[in-house]
Amino acid sequence: MDPISVLSGLGLSWLSGLRLYLVLFLVGLSDRLNWIALPQTMDLLSSPYVLVATGLMVLVEFFADKVPWVDTTWDSVHTFIRLPIAGWIAAQFAPEGDAATVQYALGILGGTVAATSHFAKASARATVNASPEPFSNWGLSLFEDLLTPSLLYLIYQYPYIAASVIGVLVLGCVMVIVMLWKMVRRIFRPRAQVKGT
Repeated sequence: MDPISVLSGLGLSWLSGLRLYLVLFLVGLSDRLNWIALPQTMDLLSSPYVLVATGLMVLVEFFADKVPWVDTTWDSVHTFIRLPIAGWIAAQFAPEGDAATVQYALGILGGTVAATSHFAKASARATVNASPEPFSNWGLSLFEDLLTPSLLYLIYQYPYIAASVIGVLVLGCVMVIVMLWKMVRRIFRPRAQVKGT
């Protein structure tokens, strides 16, 4: 098994949990311009029709992600879109000749890795939306907009560094999810106790 190929697939999966359409557009465009070589099963991403579709969705997501509460709704709906596609992406990076079980395993790992970034993003956004000012929301959104192409560059130029960075980010995402859920439980626990009395 080629570790660089597997790391690339998992890295793209993690990023898909944040910015799925931007990932699909950038890798498709890069493949079209011969800057990178995607697996043959992903050639469709470099099709002009798919590039137009993903490009339009990048624009829609860019604006939807900047509006408080619209972004939370967008993230909720995309739970059912980002994770399966992220799993599919990771599965495509299984080296040729490997058993189908390797593809399935990579698909499961890819979906799981994407879940960490997706749920950390969605939880953080829901928390930030409770604040009356829009700047923290815009800041988080712009950070994700810049992080995605930066990590894509690392994935294809310095895959082991990218793997280390994404590994740290996965751990950070898990910590954010745990902290935010503990905070939400603390907020709603007193209300439940009051109702019970």
